[in-house]
Amino acid sequence: MPTPCKKIASKSLLTKILADFLFGFYLLNYVLNHATKHTKTRCKQAENKIVTLTKNSKK
Repeated sequence: MPTPCKKIASKSLLTKILADFLFGFYLLNYVLNHATKHTKTRCKQAENKIVTLTKNSKK
């Protein structure tokens, strides 16, 4: 039978693993959301530039 000290150590290790997993999940979501917003902004800027260039070339 495990001693109380080993139970505490195993709970502590499990807590650390869970915290590391959740932190990694948070970072992944943060990076992906930032990249998505950045990509959408860049696409919008490119579309606006193309429209502007097209209007200028027709003049």
